[in-house]
Parts: sequence; C-alpha cells; structure tokens
Amino acid sequence: MLYTKNDDKRYTMMCKEFDEEFPRPDRNDTKLYKTMYLVFYMLACKENFFNNNFRYYDEYAQFAATTIYTRFLKKLSKGEKVKSLLNYAKASMRFLKTMYQNENFETVISPEHGVDTDKLSTNIHDAIVSDYSSGLAEDIQRELASIDNVINDVLDDTNYSHDKLIRHRLYISCMLTLLDSITLPRDSYLLKSRAKGKNVNDNVFVEALAKERDNQPILWNLDSTMSSTVKIIVNRVRKDLSSAINDISKDHTLPDDVVDLILSNAFSEGKLCVEKDEDYD
Repeated sequence: MLYTKNDDKRYTMMCKEFDEEFPRPDRNDTKLYKTMYLVFYMLACKENFFNNNFRYYDEYAQFAATTIYTRFLKKLSKGEKVKSLLNYAKASMRFLKTMYQNENFETVISPEHGVDTDKLSTNIHDAIVSDYSSGLAEDIQRELASIDNVINDVLDDTNYSHDKLIRHRLYISCMLTLLDSITLPRDSYLLKSRAKGKNVNDNVFVEALAKERDNQPILWNLDSTMSSTVKIIVNRVRKDLSSAINDISKDHTLPDDVVDLILSNAFSEGKLCVEKDEDYD
C-alpha cells in the first residue's frame, strides 16, 4: 500500500479538507494526492472490487488518483470548481476500475478492421450509463420503505414532538393519508380496465393518482381542527421524500465528463480495451 491513513482522521474530514485546500494556490499537492489515493482505496475495499488481492487495490488507487487528480488540475486551470471529492470519487470509481483493468487488455480496433467505431462508441456510452444506473429502482424502493422514519423526523420538528399520545395519532393519520393518496378506489375505471387486460396509458394513472392527493386528510382519533396540521406534515413528508429520491437519482447519474473520460481512454490512439484471460472480479 503506497500510503496509510492516520487513525485519528475520518475519511469525511479528509475529503472536506481536500475540498477546502485544493483551490488554494499554496496547496500541498503531495498531501492532496495522498488523500485522493486513500479515498479511492477505501471505496474499492468497501465494494470488494478485487476480493483479497491487495496489490490490485493499491494499483487501482494509484491509477484512479493519478487520473482524477490530473483531471481536477485541468478543471482548476479552466476556472471550474470541484465541489466534492467524495461525491466525484463515488461517481467515477466503478468506471475507473474498468479503465484500470483494461489497461492490461488492449486490442486495436479501427474502420479498416471492419468495425464501425462511431456506433461502437455510442453503444459503449449507453452501456456505461446503463450500468451505472443499475440499482436505482432498488435504492428508491428502500427509501420509500423508510417512510416511517421520514414521518418521525418531520414530527420531531413539530410542537407535538414530546406529546406521545398526539404524536402517535398524528403518525397514524399521516400514514393513512399518504396511503390513501397513492391508492385508487376499488371501483376505479382504470383498475377495472387493467384487470380486463386493456391497455391504459401510464400517464393516465399518474394523473388519477395526482387527483387522489386532493382528498381531505384522514384523521385517526384526532379532532377535525387537526386536519390542516396533518396536511402540512404530509406535504413536508412528500417534499423530504422527493428530495431524497432526487438525490438518489443524481447518485446513479454518471457525470458527462467522467463518461467522456472513459470513452477517450477506450479509443485513445485507436485502441479499444477488451478483456482477455484474467478476471479481477
């Protein structure tokens, strides 16, 4: 392992220091490169990129740090800001792994060999984006499954946070209201149509569900005067869930410059990397 981390410093703190120090003209490039190396090494270990072959982790971290640190310097020279090392590393680590692996497995590809490089480039681009977005649905489902935590977090910010009885009733009322807003009535024409095998446009379903949100809040053992309170809490829960899902979507979207970096590496000097004998996975 090229570098080792100080036990008294967390990775989040190291990344924060990197973000603050990198734009400075008096930055310590050796220190910052070391930080980037350690971050990529840590992320690779966390994802178990190369099982127990630690030589590959070291080589990968050096390759990733060299590639991205150079990229950051170029961005800095153009006046572009790098907001978060950790986010950038998370977004690029899997494809830097592919780049690192493919450094050892190259073959020449050109139009003379009967290969449509433009089409191939497009296909690789689509494959990169598609592969990185894998798991998006599962992550969103997990976020939706944690709706009880979201409701409780919102209730913590209300005047009823320490009133166990009213808080519990608000919780149940919010949960019932949210479930009602995403459930169509049993006698719904849309549900009957789908039950009969008829094709129904998904947009029609979305519009129908949007109308369900206009329903009055469901109050569980609460006075009618609490209706507006439940409505406010439910809207806050929806907002927080929406924000969390948007963040998840962004995490599954590879930055364009990283995709370009991968493609440029794949086609640099007319070479496309292909796997041969060894499989690091």
